[in-house]
Amino acid sequence: MTPRIKEQIKELRFYHRVMSKAVRQRDGSGCWKWKGNKVVDQYGFYPYGKVWLTQSDGRRKALQAHRVVYELHTGESLAGAVLVNQCGNTLCVNPAHWKVADHWSHA
Repeated sequence: MTPRIKEQIKELRFYHRVMSKAVRQRDGSGCWKWKGNKVVDQYGFYPYGKVWLTQSDGRRKALQAHRVVYELHTGESLAGAVLVNQCGNTLCVNPAHWKVADHWSHA
């Protein structure tokens, strides 16, 4: 097995683990509700492996689930970008319901 194939398998497994926590709503909203870890029913977060970030004080921080799913589906890097929710459901991780904005225009 080539290194590229091994990397693709690893990426597919990561994608499957993340997306297994997103449930497509059947209410016609088009939302994908995050069923994984949450911060008091506000936003989901994904604290797995390399997704954990170590802050300067040594504490660990997880990425927001909608950012992880958005990057997986679009291939865009969101470093320094703001994602704005367009459906009003903060537990929604459907990338079509989030738009990239800069820090000044998202208000």
